[in-house]
Amino acid sequence: MIINNAINSPFPTSLALGGTNAVLTASNGGIFYSTASAGAILAGTATANRSILSGSSSAPAWSTATYPATSTANELLYSSATNVVGGLSTVNSACLVSDFTLLPTISHYPVWSSPMQDGQIIIGGTSGRPIAANLTGGTRIGIGNNPNNITVNYLSGLNWQWIDTQTASNNTELNFTDKLLPSYQAYRIILKNILPETDGANMCLRLGYFGGYISDNYYISQQCCISANGVNNFYHGYNGAAIDLVYLTLTNIHAISSDPTYGGLCGTIDLFVTASQYQIGNGIARMSYKVDSVSQYVNTTSTFQIIEPFFFSSVQLFTIGYNLVSGSASLYGLTNTL
Repeated sequence: MIINNAINSPFPTSLALGGTNAVLTASNGGIFYSTASAGAILAGTATANRSILSGSSSAPAWSTATYPATSTANELLYSSATNVVGGLSTVNSACLVSDFTLLPTISHYPVWSSPMQDGQIIIGGTSGRPIAANLTGGTRIGIGNNPNNITVNYLSGLNWQWIDTQTASNNTELNFTDKLLPSYQAYRIILKNILPETDGANMCLRLGYFGGYISDNYYISQQCCISANGVNNFYHGYNGAAIDLVYLTLTNIHAISSDPTYGGLCGTIDLFVTASQYQIGNGIARMSYKVDSVSQYVNTTSTFQIIEPFFFSSVQLFTIGYNLVSGSASLYGLTNTL
């Protein structure tokens, strides 16, 4: 009887008898593995830190890429170069973004953003790596930057709303009758290129209520005159029968020119209400126009105060004795909403 064993079995010994079923050659650093029918050796590699990769039911192979022999807690592994896997240390409260390095070829590699602050997000840009930044507010928009939270708020703001426009057409008055409403905090009248029919006209303003206007001696405007020494004196108008005629334009030689070359009277008149709406207490008049018979413009700014405010609902612009042939005045109201 012949007994097959490792000593007297036929050469090479089969896998079933504990052999390799192959003639093997040693390789320094090689890895022993099995094919479907015999043992085999994956030859060692001269490149350190390569990893063994399995085949698809076939022989294993060494990886082309190299890997670090050790790693650090919380470190990320990434391809720091072609076929090189390295570690990337983490940064507190940061986000991973890509950067640019100008080498013979452009290489994109990951970096950490700077530590992020309350409410910051990563914002990209075409000229560099994304950065951590806060959102900024815009018109009527407020941004609240909080820990791990961003709030977007609508800012209740002031807004001028158009109410009415009156156009001059050979009439002495531009009326905004019953246009002053309690929903507005202030009013602005914008005068655009108002021309009288002849030189020497003065623009006046007065208020009214219940569809009418107060008498001729109740004007709300700026009174200006030329003193004996040539210095302009400004008087602040108010409502009351005790005052003389007052004007938005300078009296006498500084009245509006009717020459259309110079654009007529332009300006703004602001009327401010007191704590009780409808109750106008003061205002500011800003006028610009070419003066009568003088080759120059006049720009005036003056404030006026109503000593005993009434509850007004109407406002009127007018000249005494002269028609207004062209131009317009627009009334706006100031609100707290869009």
